[in-house]
Amino acid sequence: MGINRATEYSIRALVYMAMNSNIEVITKSELCKTQGVTPGFLTKIMQPLIKTGVVKSFRGAKGGFQLAKDPKEITLYEILKCIDNITIFNDCLTEDGACNRDQTCFMHKIWEEAMENAKDVLKKYTLSEVARQQVMMLSMIANGSN
Repeated sequence: MGINRATEYSIRALVYMAMNSNIEVITKSELCKTQGVTPGFLTKIMQPLIKTGVVKSFRGAKGGFQLAKDPKEITLYEILKCIDNITIFNDCLTEDGACNRDQTCFMHKIWEEAMENAKDVLKKYTLSEVARQQVMMLSMIANGSN
């Protein structure tokens, strides 16, 4: 398991959108500029988020993106699950019977426990909370305090 570049940029874009949720539609060009991504890459990373109903997209000259739900309702777990299903630590946990050693391999129990703990943490944080913390951090940095 690991957070790949696409996942990282997706989360950053969503946090930016949550920080600016007062803006109806955040243009594609603004997201590209603020997140340091190309338009093609942004389109690619937004596709699973659009498909799963986390983000809405709008076409046209002033087209862009908008969160489809209140940021308070979107957890980091939901985001990671819809992007790449990276909430699975090991293939043996994908479904019952996926591994013929699940009854005889102690690592299976460890992967299962680690996955459950990670889920709990990721479900605890919403986009709203991450955006709030990000704004506070940026404010502290701007004011010269840590």
